[in-house]
Amino acid sequence: MAGDLLIRNVRPMGGPATDILIRSGRIAAMGADGIEASIPVLDGAGELLLPGLVEAHTHLDKTMWGMPWKPHAAGPRLIDKIETERRQRRELDIEPERQSGRQALQSLRMGSTHIRTHVDVDTEVGLSGIEGVMRMRERYRDRVHVEIVAFPQWGLLVRPGTLELMREAMRLGAEVVGGLDPNAIDRDPKGHLDAIFGLAQEFGRPVDIHLHEPAELGGFAMELIIERTRALGMQGRVVMSHAFCLGMTDRDYARSLIDQLARERIAVMTTGAPSRPVPPRRECAEAGPGVCAGSDG
Repeated sequence: MAGDLLIRNVRPMGGPATDILIRSGRIAAMGADGIEASIPVLDGAGELLLPGLVEAHTHLDKTMWGMPWKPHAAGPRLIDKIETERRQRRELDIEPERQSGRQALQSLRMGSTHIRTHVDVDTEVGLSGIEGVMRMRERYRDRVHVEIVAFPQWGLLVRPGTLELMREAMRLGAEVVGGLDPNAIDRDPKGHLDAIFGLAQEFGRPVDIHLHEPAELGGFAMELIIERTRALGMQGRVVMSHAFCLGMTDRDYARSLIDQLARERIAVMTTGAPSRPVPPRRECAEAGPGVCAGSDG
């Protein structure tokens, strides 16, 4: 993205039209005059100018973008979806480097210049997803920034060997430690969170945990995550993805969780799922926890 460029007639953040001078890939001046004739010029045609958008939650390694359409075949439970996905990865040609590139370029076309992607790490596919996405991001590094979360999609403790693979993913250069539903998938919330936060401490990395668990079950897991964040001094370095429990009908309990998230600077990611009670965005924003969004692939 380095280079000099003069962008004429654009409206920054919807404001009055102006010209923007780019030097070495960075904004150097607004309303620039007297620029040397050798600088390339792009006519913005009065369009809106925004910072690059952030795709805060997706799964580049297993996207089917650009592949033939397949009907939804999973059952209603999360474990049904996980098992269906495992089968499809064996049956379909979902090659991580190729497929991640297809979605990354599509996101870039739509204005996203930063992507956080959760990449599967497990005993069946090993580190092939991590390696494939890493090759892709190296190829497009001058166009889009991709941050990799090592993600134990099929369970961590219930699949012996996965924790060791997660550790190797950190050594390869994954930037974030991922986790998943410590009660419902591993059925050992203490063990799961000890492992996840242990890796974060070992490698000095942040944490991003998928928390699909509903209502009080999800609230219990969230309390445990909040406790560890506080005890380990990881304020500002933890994200709770989905966090469906914050949309529970017990609003007093949900509000107490939101207040605790704000105190520990734990961010919330939501996809705005139509079939689940998603976190109340306005309430979270007003209380203080950061709120971000993603397509989930």
